[in-house]
Amino acid sequence: MGRLLTTVMALQASMPALDFEQIEKDKGRYIEAIHAGHAGDYAPMKLIFSEILDFSLQQASQDENNEWRTCQNFFQIQWMLMLPHYV
Repeated sequence: MGRLLTTVMALQASMPALDFEQIEKDKGRYIEAIHAGHAGDYAPMKLIFSEILDFSLQQASQDENNEWRTCQNFFQIQWMLMLPHYV
């Protein structure tokens, strides 16, 4: 749910849809950042999301079909919002 909300927030701020590939590549680091956040240290998660935003901006600038990618992510978000109704 957190990834969905951050993607929606990014789109509302006229940013590209976020690409969470970095988290998938190093889940251990992400889990450690979650634990640090629970302990009150938000710096590791802030760094991860800063990297995600930078990566997403780079991808968007290189992507000639950015409009299609944004549209595709919009439909993924719509599907994710409907998912709880079917579970």
